[in-house]
Amino acid sequence: MHWLRKYLILVLSGLILVSSHLFGQKERTQSVFPAFFEEIYRLPCPSGYEEAMVKQIQSILGKTGRFFRDNLGSLYFSSSQSSSQLAIISPLDEAGYVISGGERNGYLRVDRVTPAPHPFWDTFPAGHPVEILTSQGVVEGVWTVPSLHIFPRDRRSELNRPFSLEKAYIDVGAQSLEEIKAKGIQWLDPVVLKHQLVKLAGGQLAGPYLGGKACVASVLAVAKEDVSSSQRPQTEVIYAWLAQSKFFSRSFRQRTSLGAIQAARVLSSPQVIIVWPLPEGDPQLPSIELNHGPVLWSSSTQLKSEIEEVARSKNISWQNLSDFSSAFLWPFQQSGCEVAVLGLPVRFLDTPSEVIVPKDWQALTVLLQSLIHSGGRP
Repeated sequence: MHWLRKYLILVLSGLILVSSHLFGQKERTQSVFPAFFEEIYRLPCPSGYEEAMVKQIQSILGKTGRFFRDNLGSLYFSSSQSSSQLAIISPLDEAGYVISGGERNGYLRVDRVTPAPHPFWDTFPAGHPVEILTSQGVVEGVWTVPSLHIFPRDRRSELNRPFSLEKAYIDVGAQSLEEIKAKGIQWLDPVVLKHQLVKLAGGQLAGPYLGGKACVASVLAVAKEDVSSSQRPQTEVIYAWLAQSKFFSRSFRQRTSLGAIQAARVLSSPQVIIVWPLPEGDPQLPSIELNHGPVLWSSSTQLKSEIEEVARSKNISWQNLSDFSSAFLWPFQQSGCEVAVLGLPVRFLDTPSEVIVPKDWQALTVLLQSLIHSGGRP
């Protein structure tokens, strides 16, 4: 019996080693994201404070090609000097907050500088770690609300009313206003949820701002492949990452993205593809599902057909969207160019737990790469 026990232990050990190897191999093959993906994701980029992200993108692309900026800080890149026939663009900024004041006990107050993506946006950060971007570096804290049980009845009834930012605090461990200032924190310093990437089963990823950052990374991956590839694209492309897209212009009758207005003026390409996160499970967009490929909408039947033809030639699954409108889209429609949206499906969009599927991101990126090498329009 002793030798049988040893034999069984050896067999089980071998099975564990083999399964561990196979599991590790499976996990590696599921990693379709480029090496810079986590760098891009972890870098905070609230509206109006996109400079660090712009410098990171420039560093990743290197000195090959032509960069230029507009007066809002958006970044444009082309690998050639000729006029572009196609623009591939993505919003760069995240919705965030600013420090609006401090309490004598060391707590910080916050306010928004851009409209909330939805009515429940301000209720989500409670309990989450945050980053305050100061001139001296990042200060970490936690978003909190006062504990009900330590307040008298009149204060408890006040806190039981619908949540607003007046009831929110950020705790950075300071005990006084002097300690707040000693940490380098100033009023109007931007605040974002800490960028924590969580790996879920099946290779799925989750985290705040993940959908938008994945779109930024997709356009960057295509631009980087354009620069490094020995095969020149058949279509001259300009890539753009737009700053201040969450701000809205007051000079238009409808809510319109400030960054998109400026980009529509700068870009002269006859065709524009917007890479955009789109929500799974939204009653207004019921056809969107994770793991079914990118989502396609176009104002031009011709452009839509050409994108679908390239997707079929590369055996890429896609989802059609029959109707789409947004404050970001309108300026490009008004400019007279052909516009298409290639959306990345995102579960729990605009929450601290956005979820994306590697397969969808890879299909979106490959489709964009295939479009610029297709040799047709686009």
